[in-house]
Amino acid sequence: MGASKEDINKMLNEKAGRMQDVLDLLKKSRERLNEEGDMYLIKQELKLQLKFCAAEMQKVMWEYRDVLDLL
Repeated sequence: MGASKEDINKMLNEKAGRMQDVLDLLKKSRERLNEEGDMYLIKQELKLQLKFCAAEMQKVMWEYRDVLDLL
């Protein structure tokens, strides 16, 4: 039998929270681009952050698919 409504709701809330964390990091990255400093270092930092964000979003999307399997 599938997961309970409460279990599914808990999983979805957890995934939504992780997605919000990624969106917050992207917002900080955008703000960082507007800061003064060594543009080369800023761009390198942004590349790493964007790669991390993309990987994290992909993981969360796969986890959403796992939740769908429970429905």
